[in-house]
Amino acid sequence: MFKYIKAYMKARAEGSMLGDKARENALDVLYTHGLKAHLYLPSIGKRDNRELCEAMDLLSAAGYLITDRDNQLVGKIAQARMTSSEVAEERRKTFKLVDTDQNQ
Repeated sequence: MFKYIKAYMKARAEGSMLGDKARENALDVLYTHGLKAHLYLPSIGKRDNRELCEAMDLLSAAGYLITDRDNQLVGKIAQARMTSSEVAEERRKTFKLVDTDQNQ
């Protein structure tokens, strides 16, 4: 998920003409005021349907929030700037245990 968040942030920044420096400066200003920016990632969990994924990403880039039939928000919210501990925690969530028992 972390790689997707980075790619999504870059695509949104490029689409909105927001450069890396401007984005980082804006995030710094929020941080100094005790605020955090988050990204809306609607297509997390929907990557198997390309048409749906692209439609969701397009509309979210235009500022839309996407809900399901029960008016529940679809997708995930991700922090725009994560600390190294938060990045490590996200990566640990993707780890899978492997049985190393060699007894046959």
